Amino acid sequence: MPFLANTPVEKMPGPYARRWWALLVLCLSLLITVMANTSLIVAAPDMTADLGLSSSDLQWVVDSYTVPYAALMLVLGAIGDKYSRRGALVLGLLLFAAGSVMGSMVDETSLVIVARAIMGIGAAVVMPATLSLVVATFPRSERAKAITAWAATSGVAVAVGPLVSGWLLEDHAWGSTFLINVPIAVLAVFGALALVPPSKAEGMSRIDYVGGLLSIVTVGSLIYAAIEGPHSGWGV
Repeated sequence: MPFLANTPVEKMPGPYARRWWALLVLCLSLLITVMANTSLIVAAPDMTADLGLSSSDLQWVVDSYTVPYAALMLVLGAIGDKYSRRGALVLGLLLFAAGSVMGSMVDETSLVIVARAIMGIGAAVVMPATLSLVVATFPRSERAKAITAWAATSGVAVAVGPLVSGWLLEDHAWGSTFLINVPIAVLAVFGALALVPPSKAEGMSRIDYVGGLLSIVTVGSLIYAAIEGPHSGWGV
């Protein structure tokens, strides 16, 4: 059996033999994208003291991940479906890892926000790609079990994120909560290439980029208003 999974799902005569190992890789990829948000809750006090964050600054450090994640997910998911789901997963993981490295090294509020935004963009590519790959890789008879395991991963990550962050902060600075994502993301990249078969949506129509841009602006504006409203007021 070759090291790299190069046969597209669509061309396989039967169910993919290593599909459960592929699911493990997909769940691991999803795990770190959720942990990146929950782990910051524990790291926030140390980060605030070290960087001298105001309440607005801290809000943006937290939500600079959420805004691009929510606003870009639909469009980037559609692009991944059309061209390459596995390629999107690998690219998103690499982008997520790059943002994590940057976040662990910087010591300015604006740069931390930028690093978190890069991670958010990477997560917006990873999350829809993992779900699409689960659906494409598993036969209909096993799909419900696979999606259940994928969904349960998010719940596990919500609990594990603060625990891992607290453990790291006992002996390390807050930057370690960023850096822990890097080896996991790199492992997931190699796992994706070795175990996750390539796939893309067959017969998918042209992507509506104008509509996608409008959805990005709309979702991004709503989230921005929700963040800044309590600080700036809701009146004109």
